[in-house]
Amino acid sequence: MKPIALIFISLLLPAALWAANPQPCHPQKNHGLSGSIQKHPHAPALIRNESTAMHIVGAYSLPTIASVPAVVFVMMTNTAKVEDELLGAQSKIAKAVEIHESKQQGEVLRMLPVKSIKIPAGGKLAFRHGGYHLMLIGLKKNLKKGDQIQVTFEFKKAGKVTLKVPVLKMGPHAGMHGMGH
Repeated sequence: MKPIALIFISLLLPAALWAANPQPCHPQKNHGLSGSIQKHPHAPALIRNESTAMHIVGAYSLPTIASVPAVVFVMMTNTAKVEDELLGAQSKIAKAVEIHESKQQGEVLRMLPVKSIKIPAGGKLAFRHGGYHLMLIGLKKNLKKGDQIQVTFEFKKAGKVTLKVPVLKMGPHAGMHGMGH
């Protein structure tokens, strides 16, 4: 099969899976800084780095096909008494890691890069379908269910927080991160 056909299929398959079991993407409230995360049923309950004031809950990624970028979803809570800022992230499995935000532009949901995100004292930042998410671009290998990838988040005040992110089975929203790029 030609590479173009594989890319086309990798974009249509997730959309077809979602169409077979549609669930609305929840719009971001307050730019994703409050509210609940749409938690994957198999995501771990809590990943916490006690050396920082940043608590990370429910981190997970989804399987990829045909070298489509991977996506990471997570809920971060700034338990400090001062504002912090997510400056970026890194992962050895990808050539580049970017923070993206989904924005509706007419009939199309676009995923746009974001340089940083401020998290108020006591505030939450939700990386979820239809909102903020982390994109792993230029994967060195496709991700499959059961894999774990290491991701390091960099915060202005809390510093670096590294965690292992499980790759879970595809759900109704899997692959939607590939749309609009």
